[in-house]
Amino acid sequence: GVAEYFRLDGGDVRTIVSKEFRFLDSVEARFGTGGDFRLYHSGSTSFMQNFTGDIRIINYATDGDIEFFSDDGSGGETEYFRVDGGQEKTLFSKNTEHQDSVKAQFGDSADLQIYHDGSNSYIQDTGTGNLIITGSSNIQLKSAGDEFYMIANADGQVALYNNGIKKFETTSSGVDVTGRMAI
Repeated sequence: GVAEYFRLDGGDVRTIVSKEFRFLDSVEARFGTGGDFRLYHSGSTSFMQNFTGDIRIINYATDGDIEFFSDDGSGGETEYFRVDGGQEKTLFSKNTEHQDSVKAQFGDSADLQIYHDGSNSYIQDTGTGNLIITGSSNIQLKSAGDEFYMIANADGQVALYNNGIKKFETTSSGVDVTGRMAI
């Protein structure tokens, strides 16, 4: 039978495609006068390549999202992160991993940096102002083995520990010291 696959429509000044376009392996779909943007599949990997300017992914739908999915490790698919237009934030659904010496940077001038250099881990304030750590109730510094270094209780005492044993604690009337206090 006869079926329309595509139409060159002079009245609408466009080409209308009515059936699937299938590009064989390693055949590129090129866009732009110089073919600067290309899409293709090599037979094992899919490619999106740009040779001029930036790539912008824009969702014009009101409160629309841009969602990034991949394999979930068991043959299914899951969302890894989403640019949420309704909530005006980026949501991560899976862990992120920063390789050694790759910094998570915050602030217009990378004022706060969090990273691991292969030997040590850092939370580094490199900008103006103070590094302020707040908690909704208590702040605890602990070892990976769950041993306390310090506990700061909201509206209460601050305690310092040595080898997991409380040695110094502020109280409403001053301080309590366990053991010898050297000056």
